[in-house]
Amino acid sequence: MFNSERTISATLQSIGNQTHRQLDIVVVDDGSTDGSAAAVAAFAARDPRVRLVPQANAGVAAARNTGVAASTAPFLAFVDADDLWAPTKIEYQLAALKEGGEAVGAAYCWFATIDETDRTVSFGPHPLAEGQILRELCAVNMIGNGSTLMARRSAFEKAGGYDPTLRARGAEGAEDFLICLRLAEPCRGATCACSGRSSSCSANTATASPTMRRASTITCRTSVTGTPGARCATGGYPTPGC
Repeated sequence: MFNSERTISATLQSIGNQTHRQLDIVVVDDGSTDGSAAAVAAFAARDPRVRLVPQANAGVAAARNTGVAASTAPFLAFVDADDLWAPTKIEYQLAALKEGGEAVGAAYCWFATIDETDRTVSFGPHPLAEGQILRELCAVNMIGNGSTLMARRSAFEKAGGYDPTLRARGAEGAEDFLICLRLAEPCRGATCACSGRSSSCSANTATASPTMRRASTITCRTSVTGTPGARCATGGYPTPGC
């Protein structure tokens, strides 16, 4: 989280509303200078699952790694401070990973774009790729953004976590795609799973070889002008125009 005073409360509400209730919600404050920390503190007073971890500004990848280090959870899900999760996002992705067993290292989901009033602007791709998806990922980033991903901790650690050196190399913004590529590498020994729209698509069974899975649905926010922004929401598409 960095200077997300305007959006962080809604993001936390969408996390708090998950049908899977056993959550360790770690909010990393990456050196915010606005009222972001106060907004998180106010939310934590109502929901004891929320914890605030402050750090000097170090960038997205470092903040995500800090959040991982602050928790002992065996499954990790990431969300930007201006994104939204639909209520079944975590439930469906956990089911995909548990059904697949240790061979499945990560799960992703679909996404749609919403504006600052939560109106749906457009829908992202609807990939069904599972298993060894590195080839597909190299052709197109169907996972789309960091808020769609859930990873098994063991697979995440084997992949080396998020790369904090990207910022100094002028490549900040590529950390989410890079971790997906690393998770999908066959040499990592994990596969990927897809758990589709919360209203209609359940998790598929795992393949015998390492794979990735698709879980539920996420929506990405745009600015008022229509320029793509960083906000997303998972677990089911908002009704267009509502």
